[in-house]
Amino acid sequence: MQRALRELDGSLERRDFVAAQRAIVVPLAHAPADLGLAIAMGRIHHGLGRVADAIGEFERATTSDACPPVAFKYLAHAQADAGRADEAVASMRRFVEADRSAAAWFALGALGDRVADHDLALGAARECLNRAPSHDRARFLAARSLTILGRLDAAAAEYRELIRARSDVSSAWFGLLDMKTVTLDPAETQALRSDLDRAGNDPIEKAKLQFSLGRALEQAGAFDSSFELLVAANENMRLTAPWNAARNSEQVDRLREAFDGPVHAATPDLGAEVIFIVGLPRSGSSLVEQILSSHSRVEGANELNDIEAVIALESSRRGADFPSWVGSASSADWTRMGQMYLARTARWRIRKPVFTDKTLENWKYAGAIRAMLPASRIVDSRRDAVETCLSCFKQLFAPGLVNYSYSLDDLADYWKDYVRLTAAWQARFAGFYRIQSYEALVAHPAGEIAALLDFCGLPFEEACLRPQENLRAVRTASSAQVRSPMRPTAHAASYAARLDRLRRRLDVSNQQHTTTRWPGDSRFTGGQ
Repeated sequence: MQRALRELDGSLERRDFVAAQRAIVVPLAHAPADLGLAIAMGRIHHGLGRVADAIGEFERATTSDACPPVAFKYLAHAQADAGRADEAVASMRRFVEADRSAAAWFALGALGDRVADHDLALGAARECLNRAPSHDRARFLAARSLTILGRLDAAAAEYRELIRARSDVSSAWFGLLDMKTVTLDPAETQALRSDLDRAGNDPIEKAKLQFSLGRALEQAGAFDSSFELLVAANENMRLTAPWNAARNSEQVDRLREAFDGPVHAATPDLGAEVIFIVGLPRSGSSLVEQILSSHSRVEGANELNDIEAVIALESSRRGADFPSWVGSASSADWTRMGQMYLARTARWRIRKPVFTDKTLENWKYAGAIRAMLPASRIVDSRRDAVETCLSCFKQLFAPGLVNYSYSLDDLADYWKDYVRLTAAWQARFAGFYRIQSYEALVAHPAGEIAALLDFCGLPFEEACLRPQENLRAVRTASSAQVRSPMRPTAHAASYAARLDRLRRRLDVSNQQHTTTRWPGDSRFTGGQ
């Protein structure tokens, strides 16, 4: 018995949930009502992806007066994974009430950040810092939250405090420069150079400093030196972030083929309350969402993972990967999936009846979106191909999310796959898929914004012409930029011949950037 318990504890510590599932069998047979074992079983369920079972175990444990506070934390994380954000926050607050430590406050702040409650995240980070002033992760959380909330001077001050305190210097420099509104003075630029010179061999740490100094040099007009640093930074990232361009192209082919024939769809009126914004990063999508969320009827939800989560759950239920099951899905199946998505996102319709889902990668899932939510609209934010690829190349993204961005060749191939698949979506969906040209939006904002609102079924409102006045939280790398008046942001000309290979690979003469409603297609059949 004791040996089994030691094996269980060790497996949980290593996050080896398969081994933990084996180890818990004997202890459970001896003590099926044991509170600690119920919590351990919840952790095992959660680790193995059985979120509903995990919530059940944790809820059973937390009904006991003898329940340790940490069970509420485990419950909160499981509820967040299930899309039950409000319940997750309530559970984590109970953990904080019982624990009161700096670590507990940080856990609440991190959860607030995860569920996009950035006022909560900032307040909890501050409480953590009150108890532990040197808690670096809490200060980073505070700086991130301040940036998202548009309090840019305060955010910059937090990042500079981290640099002064020599706390994770590479991340602090990157956070400061990634705001894209901060200009370094000569002394700061030299300090950043010195930190890069002292950097060790960790490729990610070096890349953070190289991206940061590259941005500072670009701001100073030193484009040769900036580009050299960008190349070095991306080479470092490729060591840790492999990308298989051929596999991505194969996935795009499978998606196109899966939706090429007749596909059933959910009930026709499902999804009118959601506007999807898709595209590549750095394409102006945050500006599009800022414009739409300036409307009195629209809540900007930023990036959500719910479409991918619903598809993954359906794939698990069927025991088959997506999109292999698309042709066998009935109207009732798509209706059930659409209703699940709307249930998971219900909190974004509490204040306003319509919300935006700006998960850019959803361009791949547009076929599934249209099947499960036929009344939804999809806005594809499209920027000049070279400018988009260059902007991505200059950006360090969150780990594992945009691995194709660390090579200009991979970026060009990804762009072509994106254009190839979205052309099929455009041809298929009548009046529900709009390409929104970033360049047209900046050059002719009044006409483009009026047309965008009309496409989304929204009456025109003057506030949408002044998106920089919208004080909503913005979670993307453009969070500071969208708070400034609209203006052109072309940089490719400054890098001249260094981008010639990219231009040739893109075959940019064949790229078209139009804002068009596309002709009808009857291959989707509505559900009853």
